[in-house]
Amino acid sequence: MATASKTWVFASNNEGLADQSISANITVAWSATDGNPAGSLEWTRSGGTGAITEKASKSAGDSWETLFGIPAGSTVTDVQVLGWDELSWSTTDTRRVRFRIISTLDLITVHSAGDLFDTGSGTPSPNNGTPAAKGAGTSRAVDALYQPSSSAVSLEIEVNVTTSSTLDIEQDNIQVQITYTPPGAASAPFVPRRMPLGA
Repeated sequence: MATASKTWVFASNNEGLADQSISANITVAWSATDGNPAGSLEWTRSGGTGAITEKASKSAGDSWETLFGIPAGSTVTDVQVLGWDELSWSTTDTRRVRFRIISTLDLITVHSAGDLFDTGSGTPSPNNGTPAAKGAGTSRAVDALYQPSSSAVSLEIEVNVTTSSTLDIEQDNIQVQITYTPPGAASAPFVPRRMPLGA
C-alpha cells in the first residue's frame, strides 16, 4: 500500500471547486483576502427563506491520477480528509458542512459508507474570521467501481443552512489523503517448495 495527498490552499483561485448553482441564495466564490495564508473558498447567503443547500465541485476532467499524482494502473482503496481550516464571520446561521469525493461522470459519492467529514447540524461559535483548524475526518473505503486510478473524480463540499439566517463562512487548507496499491504490487504468487528426494 502507498499514500498520496493533495491540499486545496486556494492561493490564486477556487482550484476548480465551482458553485453548482443549486440555490440562487448561496454563492460560493474565491476570496483573495482571507485564509491562512490569504486565499479561501467563501460561502455567503443573500436572502431566501428556510433551509437551503449549495455544493461546490469540479466538472469532469480530473482523475485519481491527475488530482493526487498516483501512477496509472493503481488501485485506490481508501480516502480521508486529514484536516482543514474554517473561517466564520456569521453569528446567526445554523449550518452543516460535508466533504466527499464524487464521480464526475455520475455525480455520486465514490465512498458509499458515508461522507469524509460531517460537521453535523447546529450553531457553531463564531471565530470572527480567524482560521480555526478542524480535525481529521473518517477514513472511507472506495467503492470497487471507482477504484481504478483513471476514474474521473472530484472533491465536493456541501453546505446546508437549516434556518433563515445569514451565512458567511470560508474553507482553506483542505488536505485529502488517498491510499492505493501501485500497479504490479499485488502479493507474490505462491511457489511450491521442492522437497529433496527421500525426504
